Amino acid sequence: MVDQRELPAPSIVSLLRRSAGILLAHSLALFFVTFAMVKIVPTYSLCFERHGLALPEVTRRIVLCSEFCVAYWYVFFPSAMVADATIVLILAFAASRRSWLLSVYSHLCLLAASAVLVYVSVWLSHPVYSMARQAIAP
Repeated sequence: MVDQRELPAPSIVSLLRRSAGILLAHSLALFFVTFAMVKIVPTYSLCFERHGLALPEVTRRIVLCSEFCVAYWYVFFPSAMVADATIVLILAFAASRRSWLLSVYSHLCLLAASAVLVYVSVWLSHPVYSMARQAIAP
């Protein structure tokens, strides 16, 4: 068994390459969340308003969050990317021998973005589902 103190430290190039890949994945996930909150949720909101459909409380909160994102997306997206890049680079360089910290952080960020997208999708489709059930019910 090889003692971990004998392993060479990863090179700066390999750390930057790994960090760049992680940041690309995080930026894509953040782009999809921002896109959903800025473009998709307002479209659904207008559709619900046109039909006079009463929205559940959770859906109203999503719409309020979306209105905030629409108003401040130009602040939210860059500041989130700068904060994420700072954390990724700190974890990549400071804990280069503990690369599992960076992996855990990356997986948690991607899991959180996926959870937000699923949550928004479910609660936006809930009023549509209830509207369809009312149309079918005798």
